[in-house]
Amino acid sequence: MTVVAVDASYTAPMVTDVVVITPGQTTDVLFTADQSPGVYYMAAHPYASAEGVAFDNTTTTGIIVYKNAISSTPEMPDLPAFNDTPTAHRFFSNLTGLVNGPHWQPVPTEISESMFVTFGLGLVACEDNATCSGPLGERLGASMNNASFVLPTNLSMLEAFFYNVDGIYTTDFPDQPPLEFDYTNSNNSFNTSIVMTTKSTKAKKLAFNSTVEMVLQNTALIGIENHPIHLHGFNFHVLAQGFGNYNPTSYPGKVQPRQPANTYMVYALSLGCALALGPGDDIRG
Repeated sequence: MTVVAVDASYTAPMVTDVVVITPGQTTDVLFTADQSPGVYYMAAHPYASAEGVAFDNTTTTGIIVYKNAISSTPEMPDLPAFNDTPTAHRFFSNLTGLVNGPHWQPVPTEISESMFVTFGLGLVACEDNATCSGPLGERLGASMNNASFVLPTNLSMLEAFFYNVDGIYTTDFPDQPPLEFDYTNSNNSFNTSIVMTTKSTKAKKLAFNSTVEMVLQNTALIGIENHPIHLHGFNFHVLAQGFGNYNPTSYPGKVQPRQPANTYMVYALSLGCALALGPGDDIRG
């Protein structure tokens, strides 16, 4: 198979025998029927890297039948293991944008703002007189920079912004996590001094046409899992990626611009993934 586009953005053609696709993502793949005439399964199953977490481990199949096929018994491909992070990482890290292709934009070189964003699971304090079934008797809460988002109920954020209505959201989403720690150390999974988070409606306001460099740092809090990251309405450039804690001194020499996309996977064991958004990026919808 040859991958030629991801999320409606052209990529440099990449030959592969496996395609990794995240929720809400689209991938354009060219299939070349160059095998011996026969009957073949095309199969897919989940990629799930979290340890001890139940998931649907069934395999879905379709059948490809060549004209003049002699055999009637489909051949089954060898599928990667459910937790095969190296294969998933190899697939995404080898995707690159189609230079000078339709809608291609060079990577921005002038940065307006920089953000370092940790994300993963945390715990929200259980309400008084309530029984919560999460770890340590609390509630689970996904968070970014220790802020767990909750939608406002009285008015939409867009309406509040347009009509300048106070009290619907705040503009104090932090550019940095409140505390620096060993993000990938699973011994910190239930450290109550860093795992607790709070619900809020915090937003980050950006000036029009600003270019933002964002480092996404996965954490090992509660559990270690991969995360598809969506940025609706925009495409972004993936500059670099790696496992472990992000190290700004070692990254600049490893920056390799990747494909424009609006969905990207950040892997288990805390991949540091650097993104860049610029005024020239394609805006959709």
